[in-house]
Amino acid sequence: MGLPDGLVARAPRLTDAAAIFELLAASNTRLTGSPDATLAGVAAGLTAPGFQRETDGWLIVDDADRAVNFGAVVLGRHADLMICGPDSPGADWLLDSAITRVTRGTRLEIAVLRQNEPLRALITSRGFVRGTSYFQMRVDHTAPIAGPEPPAGVALTSPYDEETRRAAYGVLADGFADQAADAMPPYDEWPGSGVTLATLDGRPVAAIVTENTYAETDHCGYVARLAVLPEARGRGLGRFFLQHTFATDAAAGLTGTMLDVDSNNPTPALGLYESVGLRTTRVSDDWSLVVE
Repeated sequence: MGLPDGLVARAPRLTDAAAIFELLAASNTRLTGSPDATLAGVAAGLTAPGFQRETDGWLIVDDADRAVNFGAVVLGRHADLMICGPDSPGADWLLDSAITRVTRGTRLEIAVLRQNEPLRALITSRGFVRGTSYFQMRVDHTAPIAGPEPPAGVALTSPYDEETRRAAYGVLADGFADQAADAMPPYDEWPGSGVTLATLDGRPVAAIVTENTYAETDHCGYVARLAVLPEARGRGLGRFFLQHTFATDAAAGLTGTMLDVDSNNPTPALGLYESVGLRTTRVSDDWSLVVE
C-alpha cells in the first residue's frame, strides 16, 4: 500500500528529534494523558547502537517537510517495532515497510497499550498475535519514608568490583531464567549500573536494578529488575528491597516509584507489589509476528 497523496517518506535526521517527539507525545497524551516520552530520549534513540537511520526509520512528511508520522524498527535478537501514530496518515505503510525490512524468520515485536485500539487493529490485520501482558505499577511518595531494617543475616552491596558484579548478574540471570521475554542479555552486553546485591550469610541471594527511566517524565524512580533466588524466598527480601527503594526515591525528592510486572511471572510478584502499596496504572500487551 502506498502513501496518501502529498506525503513522502524519508530517513529521519538527527535534527528531526523534536518533530518526532511532538508526534509521539501527542499520541501518548491522547491515550494516557501523559507524553510518556522526552526529547532527550527520542534524540538518544536516533543514535542508539543497532539502529540504522538510513534503513530502519521512516519519517513521513508533507510537501512542506512537516512531520506527519514516524516508524522505526530496531534489529537485534528479535526486531522491536514502533509506530508513533497508528491512526495518523501512513501508519499502514510504516508497518508494511518494517515487515519488509526484517529478515525472514525474525520475530517482530511491539508493545501496545491496552487502550490503543487503532494500533491493535492495524497489527492484527497483518497477522500479529498477542503474547504476555505487562502491568505498570506505581506508588506515590508524599512524605519522607523511613528505610527498613534488613532481614537477619542480609547485607547489601553495590557491585563496584568484578567479582560482585558477576555475582549480581548470576542472581538476576537465575531469577529471570523462566521468563524468556525478560531474560538477561549476555554478561558482556549488560550495563551493570543501578544494581544492588543482597547476600544472606555471605551468599548472593537477591538483586535489584533501578533506573531513571521515568525520572523526567513522571518524576518517579523505576525498578527495572528484582530477583530473589528460590532458596532465599519467604524471608521478606523482596519486600525489604522495595521498601528500601521507596525510601531512597523519596529521599531523592522523587514523587513515586514505578515498575512493570509480567503477567507470566511464575512468582507471586503481583501480590507482593500490591501489599507494599503499588497500584496498576496501565496495562500493555506484547504482540509479535514471525516474518515469512
